[in-house]
Amino acid sequence: MAVKMFTARDLNQRTSVVTQAVDEGNEVLITKHGRVVYRLSAIESAVERATLLEVMRVLPDSGGVDVDFDHVAGTMREVDL
Repeated sequence: MAVKMFTARDLNQRTSVVTQAVDEGNEVLITKHGRVVYRLSAIESAVERATLLEVMRVLPDSGGVDVDFDHVAGTMREVDL
């Protein structure tokens, strides 16, 4: 799948060009002020999403990783809900 980039202005003023790019099977990225803010793709090309458990099962084992976090100063108080 090819990726095409358009600006938000293109999306507003040339909607048919942007939607044609999606219809051709491209993934379309929309930028605002140089930053990508939207991604468009056709519903037919959407892949079934994996569950969090399925994603976690394919991650490498991190049991041997030793992490030490710095102490955060402050006090805790009870919250009345």
